[in-house]
Amino acid sequence: MKSITIQSYLESLGLKPKEITIYITLYSLGKNPASSIARACNLERVYTYKALQKFVSMWITAQTVSNNV
Repeated sequence: MKSITIQSYLESLGLKPKEITIYITLYSLGKNPASSIARACNLERVYTYKALQKFVSMWITAQTVSNNV
């Protein structure tokens, strides 16, 4: 059986390297706002937010709303 890494799997889904970094950071940190994930990845919040929205549209993560934010 061939072993596949999460990174190669995410690449096969068409994610870009920065998006993969965001996804892995999200997985590591757990539920956090886009600003915290962006800070941990050292990426712009807007780029991170768009990547997170992409993940939701691809059904590889879910979006939650806390305190109407």
